[in-house]
Amino acid sequence: MVVNRYFFFIGLLFIVAPAPGQDEKVNQLHSSALHSILKNDQVTLIDVRTRSEFANGRIEDAGHLNYYAIDFKKKLLLLPKDKPVYLYCNTGYRSQRAAEILI
Repeated sequence: MVVNRYFFFIGLLFIVAPAPGQDEKVNQLHSSALHSILKNDQVTLIDVRTRSEFANGRIEDAGHLNYYAIDFKKKLLLLPKDKPVYLYCNTGYRSQRAAEILI
C-alpha cells in the first residue's frame, strides 16, 4: 500500500546533506516540512524500516533499505552522493543511526 506522501506522518526525518563549504551533516526535519521539499527538490528518500513495516504503508516514491538487514550498511553506502539523502522510520532511532553511518 502506498500512502499519499501529503498525509503520511513521520515523527522525525533525518537528512544527510553536504553543507556549502562544510563536511556532511545531519539535520532533523519534522514531517510538516517534507511535502514542499519532496515536491521541489531532487532528493533520495529512503525508508529504513523492516519489510513488513514498509509493506503496511510508505511514502510514495521512497526507496527501501531494511535497517536490520545483514547488508544494510553496504547498500546504504551505495546511495548517490550528489544530492541530499532523506531517511525515515517510525521513531527516528533507525534513521538517526543510518545517518551516522552515512556521515
